[in-house]
Formats: sequence, C-alpha cells, structure tokens
Amino acid sequence: MRFPLHAALLSSLAATAHCSSFQQQCSNLTSQLNIENATVWFTEYVAAGTNMSFPDTDPTCGRGAMAVGVDFCRVALYTGRFLSTGNGGLNGCLSNDDIAYTVELGFSTVGANNGYNGTSAAPLLNNPDVVQDFAWRSIHTNIDPATLGPADYAFSGALNPSNIRTWSGDLNAVKARGAKILHYHGQQDQIITSEISPRYYNYVAATMNLPSSALDGFYRFFHISGIGHCSGGPVRWVEQDKAPDSILGTAFVNGAAGGQVAFRRRHYKYPLRNTYTGNGNPNDPGSWKCIV
Repeated sequence: MRFPLHAALLSSLAATAHCSSFQQQCSNLTSQLNIENATVWFTEYVAAGTNMSFPDTDPTCGRGAMAVGVDFCRVALYTGRFLSTGNGGLNGCLSNDDIAYTVELGFSTVGANNGYNGTSAAPLLNNPDVVQDFAWRSIHTNIDPATLGPADYAFSGALNPSNIRTWSGDLNAVKARGAKILHYHGQQDQIITSEISPRYYNYVAATMNLPSSALDGFYRFFHISGIGHCSGGPVRWVEQDKAPDSILGTAFVNGAAGGQVAFRRRHYKYPLRNTYTGNGNPNDPGSWKCIV
C-alpha cells in the first residue's frame, strides 16, 4: 500500500506545482499579451470545480450557475469588434450559449434581457420604465389574428410607447453611419410570415426614393426558400467590404444539420430570385439561374 500512497502524493504535488505555474502564467498575461488593435483589461485564473453563479437569473430562465470542469485563464479584452446578442419574443433571459458562441468568433459580446428578467411579460404591465427598456433593447410584435383589425393598427401606431414601432422606411441614419443590414427571411418561417419582408424592403425603397442598386450599398434582402425562423449577421460585409450578392443554402437529409447533404441551392438578393433552368439535376446549384 505504500507505493500507491507515495505515487498519489507525487501526483498531488505535481498537480499543485502545475496549478501554481498555470495560475502565475495567467496572472502575467495581462502585461505579456500583445494583440493588434486590442486592449487587455485583466486576466483571471479560474480553478476547476469553481461554481460560477448568475445571481440575477430568474428561475424561469433555467440555469442559474455552472460548474467549471477544468482550470482556465479568463481574459477580458476589447478588439474593436463588438456584437450584442438579443432574445426572441418576450424572452427576458440572457442566452449564455449565444454569448459564448460569439466570443469564440472574436467579438466582445454583451447579452440583453429585454429590460426585465424571466419569461413572463408581467413586468411590462403598468410599468412605463420597463416598457421603455424593452423598446430600446429589441423590437417585437405580437398579434392575435382572431381579434385584430384596422382600428387596432391605427391605435397601436398612434400610441407607439417609447418609439417601439418597427415600420419605419427612413433608414438614412443607418446609411449615414456606415452600418450594414443583411436582412433575410425564410419562406418557411413558422412565426412571422415571410411576405412581410418584401413589403418592408419595397417600403424602404419608396420612402427613401432609392432603387435596389442604391440600397445595395447598405441594405440587402434575401428571400430564402426552405428555411424557418433563424438569425445571422453581415460580418464579412462590415469588416472586409465583401457584400453578398447571393447566399448558398444547404439542405440536410431529415433536417439533421451537419449530416448528409440532400441538396444545395443559391439564393440571390431581392428583387432577384432563382429558378430552375429545366436542365440538369435540380439538386445541383448549377441547374438554377438568377432572374428578375
């Protein structure tokens, strides 16, 4: 029994030495890191087994803490690449998975909770300050088609609490500050009808009195068949000035992303669209052409 005990002690000492060395290296990173166009704010050693809690998490949001599985060095830095993640509908929960994903892409990322915590809209009732927070963090529309009518549209538009109305065709401020809008809508969107997006695009064109060729400089819309409700962003357009003229879509067998490919199809910026040439394999993108 003495040998295993001796081996265990050596292993423990080695692990302690390694931990101390790694912890010191982490501490030194603040002054040693030299990343172009980046400012390092601090580094922090986090030991395996640490319980990282999120004290303000509402119980309806699920995970309020997570256990750290390995020793790691947390580095806080700003690279000039900023991205904000949001939520859908009335969701007032921070999406830590979304934040982690965008950090992996090299962004300094923040998450929003829509101005209140939890999955219920109850905090909005009779609380104009919360409504204002909600309006400025993200825009949402919720309708009941069974009872909604023209009078409701007019009333809501006139009320417009905290300027929450989304149907604005004047995007001159967006254009002036050099922002890029990559707008796409899946034609199988099960939440928001895909017919609303072409209407909005045409409304912007009419309001700003600009043809599609002029809108292309800052606003491009893709009407994509076969996809539902999803999200994304114009990273290469903003950072590399590579504006997309088309998006190549991939459909997987049984809808299992990353599995066997069923077919691929190229989608063009609105008002262009793709159509089958009548020749070749329809599952081949080359068998389709772009038309007006």
